[in-house]
Amino acid sequence: VYTTPVSLIYDANNGTNAPAASTVSIGANYNATQTGTASISVTGSVPSRIGYTFAGWADTAGASSAQYQSGSVITGLTADKTLYAVWDLNEYTVTFVVNGETKKTETVPYGGSATAPAVDAYATIDANNHSVFTGWDRTFSSVTGDLIVHAVFETEAHDYLVSETIPASCEQDGSILSVCADCGQEKIEVLPATGHAWGEWTVVTPATCEGEGAEQRVCANDASHIETRAIAATGH
Repeated sequence: VYTTPVSLIYDANNGTNAPAASTVSIGANYNATQTGTASISVTGSVPSRIGYTFAGWADTAGASSAQYQSGSVITGLTADKTLYAVWDLNEYTVTFVVNGETKKTETVPYGGSATAPAVDAYATIDANNHSVFTGWDRTFSSVTGDLIVHAVFETEAHDYLVSETIPASCEQDGSILSVCADCGQEKIEVLPATGHAWGEWTVVTPATCEGEGAEQRVCANDASHIETRAIAATGH
């Protein structure tokens, strides 16, 4: 009676650091006819692969899920058997932040690229300036880990152009509306009311001995503004 070795062989399946084979002996007679079977426990050692997480072992290299884990016992072995590593592709979270607010969160597989959200070209800061979107503070292609990506803005002065002018009148304020040619920010400048500019009093109806007359004066700023006052009767 002789013994013959039977091995459980580990294939890293595109990974590295495959565990060493586990080997046991089974009985065989003089003409190599097998007289026993072997049982072997799956190793606790694991291989490694960049961008992937080890999921376990399987009978075929193309398996999508693991059939064996560390400590699993494989029985009935009469010849060498190869186990292949099963890998899960890592996924990472890419977060896009605009002005302190999360604009988008995306899950990206290892080595993949995220898609940036749309960002307004201009962001108003105050009446004098706006911020201009110039891009992102880091790349988000070939992702290999979780990322937080911030929008980058540069401050520049508004380019105001006069859009509409409403002249002031004697009694009402006017205004000048200006609009930024870049971002559309509006600015309104108030034109104070001018007040009346009265001319001299002019007699329009002379007084008589027994009847009142009348006189008027006209605003030089707006001829539609007219004041009238009575002239006392002269008496006999």
